[in-house]
Amino acid sequence: MTRKLFILPFALSSLYAAVVNAKEDTNQIKKNIEIISVNADKIGNPVDERVSALEGAQLISSEYIRAQQASTLADALSKTTSVQVDQDGGSQGSQVIVRGLSGDRVSTRIDGVPKNFNQTRHGGAGTVWIDPEVIQNITVIPGVASNLYGSGSLGGIIDMETRDPADAISEGRDYGFGYRQGYESNGDSLITGLEFGANLTDSTAGLVNYTYRDMGAYEDGDGKEAIGGSTGSQDSNLLVKVVHDTDLFGQFELSVLEMDKSYTSRGTISRGLALSSGTQETDVHDISYNIKHRYQAPNNDWVNISSQIATTTTERTRQTTGENDLSIWKVSTDFIEVQNQSLVSMMNIEHQINFGLDYTVDDILTAYTDTAGSQLERERKIWGIYASDRFDINKQLSFVLGLRYDNFSSTDLATGASSDNKGFFPKLHIDYKPFSTNDNLSLFGVVGKSFRAPSVHEAFGRGSTEIICEEGRRGFSCSEYVPNSSLEAEKADSYEVGFRYTPSSVFTASDELYAHLIYVNNDLENFISEKELSSGSTIIDGKEFDVDRSTFENIDRAEITGIEMRINYTNDHFFTALSAQRLEGEDKNTGNNLVDISPASANFSIGAYLLEQKVRTGIDVSWRDKREVDESSSFNRLSYTVVDGFASYEINDNWKVQARVSNLFDKLYTKRYQSLSVDPDTQEQSDLTYYEPGRNIKASVAYQF
Repeated sequence: MTRKLFILPFALSSLYAAVVNAKEDTNQIKKNIEIISVNADKIGNPVDERVSALEGAQLISSEYIRAQQASTLADALSKTTSVQVDQDGGSQGSQVIVRGLSGDRVSTRIDGVPKNFNQTRHGGAGTVWIDPEVIQNITVIPGVASNLYGSGSLGGIIDMETRDPADAISEGRDYGFGYRQGYESNGDSLITGLEFGANLTDSTAGLVNYTYRDMGAYEDGDGKEAIGGSTGSQDSNLLVKVVHDTDLFGQFELSVLEMDKSYTSRGTISRGLALSSGTQETDVHDISYNIKHRYQAPNNDWVNISSQIATTTTERTRQTTGENDLSIWKVSTDFIEVQNQSLVSMMNIEHQINFGLDYTVDDILTAYTDTAGSQLERERKIWGIYASDRFDINKQLSFVLGLRYDNFSSTDLATGASSDNKGFFPKLHIDYKPFSTNDNLSLFGVVGKSFRAPSVHEAFGRGSTEIICEEGRRGFSCSEYVPNSSLEAEKADSYEVGFRYTPSSVFTASDELYAHLIYVNNDLENFISEKELSSGSTIIDGKEFDVDRSTFENIDRAEITGIEMRINYTNDHFFTALSAQRLEGEDKNTGNNLVDISPASANFSIGAYLLEQKVRTGIDVSWRDKREVDESSSFNRLSYTVVDGFASYEINDNWKVQARVSNLFDKLYTKRYQSLSVDPDTQEQSDLTYYEPGRNIKASVAYQF
């Protein structure tokens, strides 16, 4: 049925285009709609975005990403106010944290399509894999403003848009070629990137982007090869895209994005707990097929319809030394979306109206097995309808009204158990400029609801009450997950208030200043948290062992509050930026801290443009506070401050060289939970913490023709 539904968006949009064009003169010149560029420092109102920068959307460009010499998604998002990224074994993956929340509480997308590997919810399932070289833009929408995207919008969404042929084709030519070569000293790593774009015909353009990374085992700030899965990786990334424009039916885009990653890890560590030891050979294969269609009617402001169908599969296999069986995690997602965005005038008020529907199906293969040894499979479905209206009452007062309805279900295919949820999720955003003669200062607020459906792991556990015994952090232990398919979806009543100040020509004729301060209050209902049950026992070889039993339950209420701020200033010779956030999370039943809320952090940059702006140089400083959790020291995080130095030089229009020294002072630090293992017999303590790379010199050269 899902495969047949794939035809529906294109049938609808193409049929509508044919009907409209049959009634209109096909020789009419299409009406241009101004698209205002948005980035993290500027405010605009892009017609083609479901959520505009007025509501807090931030657009991070490929120019910024490459200026960071980003090797990972963590590098690409390192200075974004609302976002933190914890690396899983250095280059081996990235866990995105938005507004203190991570995993499936954040919707992570590529070209608009959800990447739902996190639905397995075990074995590092919160990890996201994408190479920064294929990214053209990253859209970050933090908090309740993202609720039109459905499940996972408690924290916000991250949508990574891949490069188009137009991004690679040189100005004034019908083709373009790019070459990028990089080296990193810590791990003796090589990066090679190739890109070719061309106008194949007057109406068709194509792109091929290929990147290969050979990232070696890095050393931490103490000069030791990092433990616990930080042995580098070998990555192969391929993007192929074709864009075809027609006068009659609009634009079609077909793309294939494929990634292969392999690495060796030593042991599995999760949230500070050493779960297993030994060498683990891991392979990740990620492939996506995506077809998009866009049609804008020449003489009808109401019709600006787009649709897409996509299928994406992520599979990870892991072979542990001394074991014969592979552990396999796999999630395949089919996605359909149709939306229409209009700029129309009603009663002398300009409205930006957005309406759409989407449908997502996840087929999930867990690493758990039934009594016969077959891997457990689950299915997850969500369909939703959404609408929004953005309008200006006058030059000082703007509103955004939004509403989404979602219907969710998941099924354990082995037992037939199911979990179902549905609901309406509204939002209201108000933006007010208090001075009619100066539109640089805005006061704003947003209030709304968002939700996160229970993961299949939370609802169904291991699929049974099977007791599993294995060597763990404190020696041999036994555990049991009790399923709870009656879990309710997490829902958040949220509000945000703040101000934004964006003057230009402050000190010089060409300078710009951007500043914002936001207070966030996220009141979570039915927050899902793991709960310890009364212990049990089991007999193995005539010996009785205790069994740690747990399940997932809805907490009545939890609350996240805090502030975010950002200040940027730039002119022709100098730039500086400061961003910071501090959030606190509390279980309102127990008064304990929420263990998954990430600590306070700040990022500071300062630098200069030299030699007629051909040279860009400066330093970056990243700070994160410690985090102590009430109920378990295994969830504690350590504070750190890390300094980077960077410089780049544009030799000419074709050649550019860059250099960066990451962790300039060779700091020993970790972004993840501290892990201290105690031998149950000798009481000897071992440090199994995932430490980040020590000093790392990055150098790259790029050629564009």
